[in-house]
Amino acid sequence: MTPEYVTIDGLKTRYRVHHNSGEPKLLLLNSLPHSIRCWDAHWHDLSRTFEILAIDLPGFGLSGSRPDLLSPSAAAVFLAKTIEQFSWQGCIPVGPDIGVPVTLSLAQTRPELLSGIVIFDGPGYYEPVFSFDLRWSMKYAWFRWLGAKVYKPDTYLKQVFQRGYKKQAPSPAAYAEYLALNRDRSAFERTMTFISTYKRELSLIGSGLEAMSVPSLIVWGQEDAFVPVENAHELARRLPRNRLHVFTGCGHFSHEDAGSEFTAVLRDWVATHLSPALT
Repeated sequence: MTPEYVTIDGLKTRYRVHHNSGEPKLLLLNSLPHSIRCWDAHWHDLSRTFEILAIDLPGFGLSGSRPDLLSPSAAAVFLAKTIEQFSWQGCIPVGPDIGVPVTLSLAQTRPELLSGIVIFDGPGYYEPVFSFDLRWSMKYAWFRWLGAKVYKPDTYLKQVFQRGYKKQAPSPAAYAEYLALNRDRSAFERTMTFISTYKRELSLIGSGLEAMSVPSLIVWGQEDAFVPVENAHELARRLPRNRLHVFTGCGHFSHEDAGSEFTAVLRDWVATHLSPALT
């Protein structure tokens, strides 16, 4: 994928777009430690029936960074500006991992910009069910400091992908990009800064879940080792207009592990729950 860049709110932002006039608009976000290349395997299939805009969130992937944007609520404000700049109103944000709290914050603060949301494999309330390392990274500054101190990108990526995938793996080209963008220790530090905001940010997001008006599709990997599937069931219990689908035998990067099942579930949900609202 050849990177394309646009300036949004003064920040150099990496994006990819596919125009398919008249079709529902998707806004695809990146997971961690990925970039928008995590959508490579689905791009062709999704482009048949959707318009697509994919961006690397500020501070992640190949987008630029500013300290004031390293929290879910700030990233949600940035997404709202992205939607307005690209005239992507009425879109469906698709948020994996760190994209879950960003997408939920956007749906709570700017619901008029959205037709629905898709969330998976990330936290949406406080206190989420987390793996040991994520929980301690969220709670303790000394653990975040230690993680940055001993950080080795090759080891980090290998361990994350071994734990995060059950059926698939990044392509060699995607892996090379992930390694390059995570080679800088500051990339890991930005991740820790983002996670350090979770107690405050997730408490606020969680308090507004029951009042959300935007329809939600929740999908999850049954074998998610980082943000276990219990989180999906709790989100489904709290969100008033949702559909939940759990991918059997899939891990934390469930949309990649699930393959064509992911796109089939997404397409069916849009056709069943959103199409009348989009026409």
